[in-house]
Order: sequence, then C-alpha cells, then structure tokens
Amino acid sequence: MKLDDTELKALLRLVDATRGREIDCDELLDRIGGYVEKFSGSVRPPGFDDIVQHLQQCPECSEEVEALLEVLGSEKRDDA
Repeated sequence: MKLDDTELKALLRLVDATRGREIDCDELLDRIGGYVEKFSGSVRPPGFDDIVQHLQQCPECSEEVEALLEVLGSEKRDDA
C-alpha cells in the first residue's frame, strides 16, 4: 500500500496525537451516554478528556456522537 503525501501527513498527525492511554470505540460508546447526560456547561466529568481525544481521532465515533447530540437536542426542544 502506497500513501500519497496528503495521506502520509494525515497519518503522521494521528500518530503525533496518540497518547499512552486511549479508549477504543467500544469503550467510548459504552461511556458516552452517561457523559452526555451529565455534561453541563464547563463542568467536565472524570474521563471526559479521554472521550475528546478519541473523538478527535475517530471520525466514525464523532458522527455517532453528533447524531446522539442532535437527537437529544431535538428532544429537549420538543419538551419545551
């Protein structure tokens, strides 16, 4: 598999952003519901930085979380 310059730069950015401890997609999806419900304003629950790190690295999970937030936002508007 040969990477072009753009793909190589993207891969190097991801490697550079890698931490010693990261959560995987399954762990994120297990934890995200509780974090979304508890998150309010500037209060960051424990482990929130792990979720942010994963979302910055994983477009698939980012899409899932955006969809979840959209649904929750529409439910709140419907209740108002």
